[in-house]
Amino acid sequence: MGRLSEEELEHILRQNYLPRESDRNGKERHSMILAEYNVKYEEARNKRDVTISKAETKYMNDVAKLQKEKDEKLDKLEQEVAPKLEKRKKWYPAFKELEMLREARGVGPPKPSDFAPRYQGMNEASPALPSRAQASDNRSVASSFLTAPSSLPAGLKRKAPDSPLPSSFTDPPSQRLRGMDDPFIETPRGFNVDMVVESGSIKSQLVDNPYLFLAASNIWLQRGSLQRMKTMVENAHFSPKHIRADETGYFIVFESSVQGDSQAALCLEHFQGKVFNGNQMEMELHRRDRRDR
Repeated sequence: MGRLSEEELEHILRQNYLPRESDRNGKERHSMILAEYNVKYEEARNKRDVTISKAETKYMNDVAKLQKEKDEKLDKLEQEVAPKLEKRKKWYPAFKELEMLREARGVGPPKPSDFAPRYQGMNEASPALPSRAQASDNRSVASSFLTAPSSLPAGLKRKAPDSPLPSSFTDPPSQRLRGMDDPFIETPRGFNVDMVVESGSIKSQLVDNPYLFLAASNIWLQRGSLQRMKTMVENAHFSPKHIRADETGYFIVFESSVQGDSQAALCLEHFQGKVFNGNQMEMELHRRDRRDR
C-alpha cells in the first residue's frame, strides 16, 4: 500500500473523530454498574428474608392452630368412645351369662336387639323363676288334680284327638322358640321373611355368590336395620339378590355372575367407611369360589 495523500488522511481523521472523554475505557461506569447491582441485590435478598420470615411465622401459627384443633377433636372422640367401650366390656359377659341361664331353663336365647333402648318396655319380660314355696304349691295343686276322681259320669270317657298334636306342643321350649316354621311363632309386623335375622349360618350357603359382609360387632343387629340397609343400597342404584343377616352380621348378596362380581366391588367402594346406624361401616368383599369352573 502506497503512502496516503494529505486529503485522504484528513478524511480518515474526520470519520473517526472522538471528543475527549474522562472515562475512555469505561472503567468508572463498569464500577458503577456493579455497585448498583450489589445494592439492588441486597435489597432483593432482604425482601426475600422478610417474606420467608413472615411465611414461616404464618406456617407455624397455622400448624399450631391445626394441632390444637386436632387435639380437641381427639379428646372429644375419646370422651364419646370411652363410655361405649366400657359398656361393651360389661355387655358381652352379661349377655353370655344370660344366654347360658336361659338355655339351662329351656327357653329361647336372647337377641342383642332385645336390649336396644328404644325397644325397652315393648319386649315381653323373661318369665321369672318361681320361688321354692311357689314351686311346692304348684306341685301340690298338680298332684291333687292327678289324684282327684273324675267328675265325668261313669259311661263317658274323654276321646283322644284324631290328629296328633303339632310339634310346637311336644317339642322342648328351646326348639319351639328357635323353629322358623313354627306356626305359633309370629314374624314381627312389617318384616318380610328376608328381613328376619336367621338362626343358621349364612356364610356356608354363599359359595357361589359374591357378597359383602358387615360384622355384627361393627353394626349391631337391630329391628328394622335390614330394611334400612336394603333401602340404602337400592337408593344407590345397586341391585342385590338378597340382604340377609345371622348372628355374625349382615350379608349383601349379589347374583352369581360377572355382573354380580362387578356390582359387589362397586358397592364396596361406594359404601366403605360411610356411617350406618351411627357407626362407620367396615365391609368385607367375598368373591365367588370359582376353583371348579
